[in-house]
Amino acid sequence: MQIIFFFSVIVAFLCPCSANAKDITASSKIDTVTVFSNMALVARTAKLEIPSGNHKIVFNTLPAKLDKNSLRVKGNGSVIIGSIESRKVSSKELVQEKERELNKLITDLHDKNRTIQMENQSLHTQKKFIENIGKYAPDNINEEIKRGEIKPEKWETAWKTIGEGVAETNQALLKNEFTLRENNKEIQKLYKELRNIRTGSKDSIQVQINVKAKKTAKIKLVVLYQINEASWSPLYDARLDTKTAKLSLTQHGQVKQRTGENWEDVALTLSTARPSQGTQMPTIDTWWINFIQPQIYKERKERIAHFANKAGKVIKGMAIGRRMMTDEEDSMSPPVPEAVIQQAAIVASEFAAEFVIHGSSSVPADNALHKFAINTYKMDTKITVQITPKLSTKAYLHTKAKYNGKAPLLFGKMNLFRDEAFIGKARLKKLRPDDELKLSFGIDDKVAVSRRLLEGETSELGLISKEKRIERKYRTKVENLHKMPVRIIVFDNVPVSQNKDIIVEILDEYTTPKYERNYEDKTGVLSWDFEYQPKEKKNIDLGYSIRYPKDKRIDGI
Repeated sequence: MQIIFFFSVIVAFLCPCSANAKDITASSKIDTVTVFSNMALVARTAKLEIPSGNHKIVFNTLPAKLDKNSLRVKGNGSVIIGSIESRKVSSKELVQEKERELNKLITDLHDKNRTIQMENQSLHTQKKFIENIGKYAPDNINEEIKRGEIKPEKWETAWKTIGEGVAETNQALLKNEFTLRENNKEIQKLYKELRNIRTGSKDSIQVQINVKAKKTAKIKLVVLYQINEASWSPLYDARLDTKTAKLSLTQHGQVKQRTGENWEDVALTLSTARPSQGTQMPTIDTWWINFIQPQIYKERKERIAHFANKAGKVIKGMAIGRRMMTDEEDSMSPPVPEAVIQQAAIVASEFAAEFVIHGSSSVPADNALHKFAINTYKMDTKITVQITPKLSTKAYLHTKAKYNGKAPLLFGKMNLFRDEAFIGKARLKKLRPDDELKLSFGIDDKVAVSRRLLEGETSELGLISKEKRIERKYRTKVENLHKMPVRIIVFDNVPVSQNKDIIVEILDEYTTPKYERNYEDKTGVLSWDFEYQPKEKKNIDLGYSIRYPKDKRIDGI
């Protein structure tokens, strides 16, 4: 006994750290998430009290799809944080709770259907038995008639019993058919919901953090990791007040994720940075040229043609697949949930912008779109009515405003509202601070437009002519039916020659003056910009001629 006691003391003395080393399982919660266009940065926090000594703090059931290279830890408290380790943990069951729940519901409904189908088999047997009794009953009646023993009340009761039995069986079969139909509808609905969140993962990641405390300490540890299957995209609402010429542009962020873990009551930030788009610029190498030998040239052409044909088939298949996926996603996607409109804090740098969503936010791992308001920009705008009568006699309401935000606006879908009425949809191109924002807010029915050809003739010049001349004269009538002045811009074009022998001239004596040529650097495009008073009518005339050698024919006229 003395020897054993002495040995125990020696071991305790030589290994003082092993006596207080301990694995501590952390109870953690996701408290902040930064979402990028194609992934998310998740911060999971644990608060705990640890005794003195060396310990492993264990974070369990993190998503298996997280990027292990992105794992890092930070914290505060009187501890020294050492290494961080991670390992994959396999389970017999699906990791995601919602996925397990949906699978169980689907399985239960399938089991109910099988029970009903077995019951239906019994009912069909019962129905066949009752029908057989009714089938052979007339023979028994005839025998009783021959013997003079017929008892009508007995057979009346029998027929009634048979009829009631058949009716009850049919009713039970009908009820089961209805239940099967409803169950199958519910199964399809659950399958659709499951497709949106399915990970199929039975694995998770366990993270172990080695810490050392000199004394008992309260600490906070934050594990950060990046994970795919999360994204956000911008959505805009543009609202025009035609009375005040004010444009209101509301920016929203649509977030969706199926990372396998729900984000509940988190501090949510949307970032325009793209962390996975590559860090290195592609390098350019020396470009060598030389004369090609005929045989090598032939072989190269055949090789290029072969690969082009093969690539064309692959691309076509991919396009069909993408189209099918897009159609399926559009049909399967649930409606976008509305969110309470609150402004986000905008943190803009020279290279990216972050939108910090106000308050706490929740985004379940259901792959559905969840909408959050970012900011609203109010701008003064110039309103014009624009017409291209050569293509359409409809007048369109246009606005032009200078974007006054501090951060760029990304490409995204836009809803257009004019005086609170929904007009339609558009797409916003990337917009930087001080850029011009040009929008079209649909048809203005209070501007009447008509266009007609006044004259059109082809003639030869001179008695011994070597040239032909085409002359066209058009008139566009525009009437402002508004009770207020309206600025109206009319667009038209004239042919543009690509050959010195084709001469195009605008006939100024037939053309309404004060037009702008080559509008917005578009060669041959003309514009007339006038303010129309209430009920004012104005004609816009255009005349032009084309001269060319008579032995030639012009393409495009």
